[in-house]
Amino acid sequence: MAGACGREIGGPAALAALCLLTLIGGARADAPPGGEIFANQCGTCHIVSPTPEERQGPNLYGVIGRQAGKLKGFKYSPALAKAKFTWSKDRLDAWLTDSSRVVPGSVMPYRQADPAIRAQIIDYLAAAGAAKAP
Repeated sequence: MAGACGREIGGPAALAALCLLTLIGGARADAPPGGEIFANQCGTCHIVSPTPEERQGPNLYGVIGRQAGKLKGFKYSPALAKAKFTWSKDRLDAWLTDSSRVVPGSVMPYRQADPAIRAQIIDYLAAAGAAKAP
């Protein structure tokens, strides 16, 4: 196998390179569509995982169907902690468009004007986090 500089590599070096590419390479074949957009647009602050991990924003695993502002162990803004609704695809669409219109006083700075991108993020959340968070 030829390396980036034209030198031949093989054996353990080729195997190590292949393993590294597998770890950092593109999306997994079995990953729900929209994962790359979610990672690029939301992944700095949020995660979608059945295993809790501390981030600036709450874990979005199982967000559809969950009470807003009520994920155990996450400290929400006072405004969102008082919210009286359950997350749905429509509510998430409005939230991603302008969170301050959905919950005045909320602190999420992200806004997405493109409805196609919002739909991909929401569809990813629905598929990747289909089970409710613990």
